[in-house]
Amino acid sequence: MFISEKHKKRVVAVRGTLVVGGLAALLTGITGCGGTKVNGNTLNGIKPAPPAAYGLEALTAVNASDNTGLLESSGLSSPDGTVAYATGAVDSTAVPQFGLVAANGKIPLGFSPGAQYVDSKLYGGVVSGTSVVFRVALSNGQNGTTTIPINPSSVIVSSPDLPTPLGLTFNAAGTNGPLANALYGTAPFTVPAGTGLHTYKVAVADTSGQSSTTTYAVPVVDPGTSGVLAQVVDTTMKNAPIPGAVATITNPISGATSQATADAQGMIVLFAAPGAQTITVGTKTTNVTLTAGQLLDTTTDAKANVSVLTVPGA
Repeated sequence: MFISEKHKKRVVAVRGTLVVGGLAALLTGITGCGGTKVNGNTLNGIKPAPPAAYGLEALTAVNASDNTGLLESSGLSSPDGTVAYATGAVDSTAVPQFGLVAANGKIPLGFSPGAQYVDSKLYGGVVSGTSVVFRVALSNGQNGTTTIPINPSSVIVSSPDLPTPLGLTFNAAGTNGPLANALYGTAPFTVPAGTGLHTYKVAVADTSGQSSTTTYAVPVVDPGTSGVLAQVVDTTMKNAPIPGAVATITNPISGATSQATADAQGMIVLFAAPGAQTITVGTKTTNVTLTAGQLLDTTTDAKANVSVLTVPGA
């Protein structure tokens, strides 16, 4: 939905599944106020909708029910934009633009499988003390006949990590990597200590007064702790994710906010002490070895075997 010309026709291999980039209705081009312009669609028209900050970017998958076609388009990154950190949109008041996957009337939510961004690479968690920026992919508002520009002064992010809300400004430079479609970003700030999921809420409004907010969760590990980002899948159903699956891990970090119930993409996020730990989902167990200051990325098959891929934390 925020696919630029350079990303529009790419073919991506996601966990062994062939996924073809592009949507029936693409959001391309830039308006004078830095929003993402919506091109007309002769089949669907332009439906009324507020501006929105997006998380998952819905690609057109070979199998329409294959959620591995969802990649992350907003989140934390290094100040130069070359390194991204696992981020998931967990709630939003925005309604989907035309042509996009909708669940319960909301924009696509959850962590992307493997924490993949739009550059199709895997990224790990952020270590506390790291200097970062928050970048978001935005769409303009729509009134049913035309698009409405974003009010640049309305784009802000608030978080317990920030003493005061930060404004996000339009800056298309240096966005050829994981956040290629996230054209609004903050000034650099430092992630404070505290292992667990940290939340960031992005607000945006257009010049007509329509507005929405999207809340993101980011896995943070302190240098002496560790975590795991896992997708629970059913290999008997072509690796279909299992939303609502409940997971536990041995030696969890006390007080760390986790995501023990799988989201719409089947993703869970748990935090535990470094070393050998066991993840339990139903009657299945998965043995993992966690490293201090890193987030392990793994796929947990609730029906059969398990494959594991390590992703650096910093």
